[in-house]
Amino acid sequence: MDDLDDHDEAQRVKGLRAVMRSKDPVPPLVLVHGLILDRGNYFLLDGCHRFNAAEQEGAGRLPVWVAHIDCCGGPSPDIELVTRSC
Repeated sequence: MDDLDDHDEAQRVKGLRAVMRSKDPVPPLVLVHGLILDRGNYFLLDGCHRFNAAEQEGAGRLPVWVAHIDCCGGPSPDIELVTRSC
């Protein structure tokens, strides 16, 4: 809860906490795993409000999607994606 530009952050976190108490599912967080020199090996890309709500609720676990970029076998960020048609 530290984004000074997000004026409705407290309200959004409060709403998410209510959802977590009701046991309704919340969308997964999105983490990036890679070599991000100024941030460490993991960076929360999406889900700050869900993370804060879970922390305040004492939730043990949240679903997380992890994108591996330029690490442990993941693609480099400059790789051109190739799509195939069926």
